[in-house]
Amino acid sequence: PVFDAQDFVVFFCSCAKLGYAPRGELWEVLLQDMQRMLPAFTAENLANSLWAFAKLSYTPGEELQEALLVQVRQTLPTFTPQALANILWAYATMGCNPGEKLLKALLYLTWQKSAVLSAQNLADSLWACAKMGYKPRQEPLMALLKEASRKLSDLTVQNLVHISWACEKFDHHPGEELLAALLEETAEVVQAQKSVPVFDAQDLAVFWV
Repeated sequence: PVFDAQDFVVFFCSCAKLGYAPRGELWEVLLQDMQRMLPAFTAENLANSLWAFAKLSYTPGEELQEALLVQVRQTLPTFTPQALANILWAYATMGCNPGEKLLKALLYLTWQKSAVLSAQNLADSLWACAKMGYKPRQEPLMALLKEASRKLSDLTVQNLVHISWACEKFDHHPGEELLAALLEETAEVVQAQKSVPVFDAQDLAVFWV
């Protein structure tokens, strides 16, 4: 039996969800076979595979990274909002910067699809750009922050911390209205979840920087 693209994705994502990080000879063989199959990978396959690698704390080797980047560029126009958020989050989490040109293209698509991005997707995308040291241009950044303000009721405390931290890294004030809304929403979430430890010391430090 031979794995197809979807089989690889299912395997990697299953390992990630189970918290099982395979290593050794079998893992290396699978990665080699995956690399040969990459031309058949869709945008969703790529985003989900990279998401799984990040969850498994696995950073692909240089050759596989380059092959993945080639396929990401090839399939870029077909990325869904979820796939865009996943791939940005994955690259940031793995510490693999795909380069300014690709980041700019990924964020441009994210901006174009911002109306249908979930609150989680918006927060993850902004956090990922900040984590990789990429500051979006003013127009897409303002559009993403505006969309985040529209979806405040769906943002978790962690989302709010990520957005605040990203704005600090971008040296960009989110605007009085959004900042006030972020603070108000945070207070409401904390009040509603008193029994849940939503903020730790690091969260508080990041939020008030």
